[in-house]
Amino acid sequence: MSKITKIFTIISFLFFVAGVKCFLETQSPSADRPGNQHPNPDPAPIRPSEAAASDAVKMGDVPWNGPEASPKGEHWTFDLFTAPTISRDGGNFVAALPWLKKSQSTVNFEVISVARRLYPLRFSGYFAAPTVDGLPSADGGYTFMLRGGAIHESLAVKLGQNLEKYGVEIRKFEEKSAAGETQGYPRLTLFDRSIGREVTLTAAPQYYDALWDIKLRLKAEGKEILLSRTGENFSVGSECYALESVDAEGKLLTFSQKIGKSAQNFSLAVAPPVAENKNPPPKH
Repeated sequence: MSKITKIFTIISFLFFVAGVKCFLETQSPSADRPGNQHPNPDPAPIRPSEAAASDAVKMGDVPWNGPEASPKGEHWTFDLFTAPTISRDGGNFVAALPWLKKSQSTVNFEVISVARRLYPLRFSGYFAAPTVDGLPSADGGYTFMLRGGAIHESLAVKLGQNLEKYGVEIRKFEEKSAAGETQGYPRLTLFDRSIGREVTLTAAPQYYDALWDIKLRLKAEGKEILLSRTGENFSVGSECYALESVDAEGKLLTFSQKIGKSAQNFSLAVAPPVAENKNPPPKH
């Protein structure tokens, strides 16, 4: 092959390669060419993890209601291993957790005595004003005799008189009822400012309706605690108690103990008196 033929063959091959390249570019346009770009390209597909994150953000904007309060209380729990203590309160059955139960053996005090508080005044008699030469005295009416229970003093009083020492006013006297009955008569009515109501006195001792003389004693120290009314609170060490009710006939007191935010009730009867040793050991 001559030299001219070789040169012509090489030039023809270069033109062929350039033609093939131009043909391929026209069939596969580049994304960089302005004329071939799409005006609204499709967005990239969302992965499942990205979709879950998007949903989580949206759920955070939804308001959630708080949990409903349990009717059993905030600290109610269910113990699957220890059975509750079931007792009877009147006509109802009451279930309590065993570790909240309080009995007389676990309480650090005992009841020594229970009695209604005696009213400090007692009606002991009356007499008419004396006459002089057949004429009644200038005072007129009756004079009433009262006896102070605390210091055993005798008092002579009249209707309308105030006894500042006892905080009472003498208001009314009834010798017998309107029907002529004498049972429970005569009676003297006075107004007691300390309790804000009237009190009727007869020859029989009078007691307060809601006041008591209750004595408790600490088992360890022997110290006494005095209570006078239901609802009264007291402490024994770190334990807090309250007097809930008094059964005067059965000599039974009901207390409550504060445990957390709830209270547990228990009852104590009057403790039997301690027997005295009549034959003490001889002194050495």
